[in-house]
Amino acid sequence: NTAGSSSGGSASLAGTPLVFVGGFGTDPILTYELNKTTGALTPHGEPTDAGSRPACMAVDAARAHLYVCNEDGGAAGGLTAFSIGNAGALTKLNHRSGSNQGFTALGISPNGKLIAGADYDGGSASTFALMADGSLGAETGAALFSEGAQSHYVAFDPSGKYLLVTTKGARAVQQLLLDETGKLTPNAPPSVAAESGTAAKRGRQRTICANS
Repeated sequence: NTAGSSSGGSASLAGTPLVFVGGFGTDPILTYELNKTTGALTPHGEPTDAGSRPACMAVDAARAHLYVCNEDGGAAGGLTAFSIGNAGALTKLNHRSGSNQGFTALGISPNGKLIAGADYDGGSASTFALMADGSLGAETGAALFSEGAQSHYVAFDPSGKYLLVTTKGARAVQQLLLDETGKLTPNAPPSVAAESGTAAKRGRQRTICANS
């Protein structure tokens, strides 16, 4: 996130990109200033508790909110929303769980009104409303794929009418129709098979979110 580009941004950091780094287990979110000339990272502020297994992150188009997926199979799993304040400080807004709990990836719709998560262990995908204040609204849609599908990544198409979900276990890309309310229904065909050997191994590492 580029501090100063969103409303209420810090003048002292105007034009200086901030890099948010997630993790796994009980890792907090770490924030760094990015020197665009040298590429050097400098620690900035204090670590932020983002809940259990903050495995993936995304910043909204206004660069005013950070969203984190919590890859936890219990009640701690789901999505967590933060506002990005002056000097890049993160303030937790709320947390939402879906029909299945843990998410490994997330995506924000082109119009900024919906956010989607891919649930690896549950083999599903969910959509949630994004409220005017940046907080997470209720789950608006859910799609459960075959047993062992292992949903690994989720993305909206540029029109915002379709949601694509890669399923590592099923070796396929799931194709879903998306209406204005965020309801999900299978497209025709509902999935497209991937070539053998294209599935990536699931790993545990920190994730990075940065907008320059």
